[in-house]
Amino acid sequence: LSYMQVARVDTSSSKHARIRSWMVALAKKTRSYYDTLDQHWRSNNNNHRYWAGLAVAAGGLQNGDRSLLDWGVGSYRRGMCSVTGAGTLPTEVERGALALHYQMFALQPLVLLNEIALRNGVSDPGGSCPGAALHRLVQFSLAAHENPALMAAEAGVTQDTSSLYGSSMTSTLS
Repeated sequence: LSYMQVARVDTSSSKHARIRSWMVALAKKTRSYYDTLDQHWRSNNNNHRYWAGLAVAAGGLQNGDRSLLDWGVGSYRRGMCSVTGAGTLPTEVERGALALHYQMFALQPLVLLNEIALRNGVSDPGGSCPGAALHRLVQFSLAAHENPALMAAEAGVTQDTSSLYGSSMTSTLS
């Protein structure tokens, strides 16, 4: 995504073709890696997959490869279809004391993938997933960021918020 911003400065450079070629090769390898993983493997159903989806989609956008963009949107759908009624991502809640940290980390690529999908003609990025999943996810995540006890209730354990607020604030937010 950063490269897309930089590439606008000098579009005539022959270096760009090499960089874009490398990005496509990396995106295809990433897609292949996840496609060959057991579909129930944790990395194929958590923030790892969402970040991979964002990287693959960005590679597709940079190079006009719709199949890579579609795979990234598929990763977004995978996330949206897992959002609970409460607005949590079960594979991130399983992280116990770090559930809130991982929920917030997973939220980032999902929001970006939704935006990328909408801006590139995907009218319903969530597909057949339960309606308003992204809204539930964002609402719960923001509320739990303000009140970590919400995630503690979901995860069954007090949340370690040092990674969210820095160690100096941890004791005041627990």
